[in-house]
Amino acid sequence: VLYASLECAGAASMDADHAASHVGKAVGLANALRSVPFHVRHKQLPLPRATMAECEAVEEDFFRGELTPKSADVVFAVASQAHLHLEHARQLGAKLPAAAANVLLPAVPCQAYLSRLQAANFDVFDPRTYAADWKLPFSLYMHRWRKTF
Repeated sequence: VLYASLECAGAASMDADHAASHVGKAVGLANALRSVPFHVRHKQLPLPRATMAECEAVEEDFFRGELTPKSADVVFAVASQAHLHLEHARQLGAKLPAAAANVLLPAVPCQAYLSRLQAANFDVFDPRTYAADWKLPFSLYMHRWRKTF
């Protein structure tokens, strides 16, 4: 979707496509983390199996709604990957056309969620992580005005 939006905005370039790819991956990973409380009620877990195996985490910990040190390591690893994708996209920001910043604004709520998750010590079940962020509209406006993402 971000690629098509870049085309429509007239901001398509190799660097913009690369940044859009990283923002899309970060948003996807953050959405996977955000959806854990919903999916565990249906005995599903949208987290990478390879990461769970590396951290020696067990699905049952998530299904019980418990945050064990190993399950927190899984959440931390996925959140870290999302953050790295956002940072890489932002490093490309200087090379992007001005219109690309508006298209890449989905990075702002993604970063806000990752920050709340970090503040909750990577507990995806903590109500603070999925509570509404009253500062988000203002933050989006400021990023749009500064042409950043």
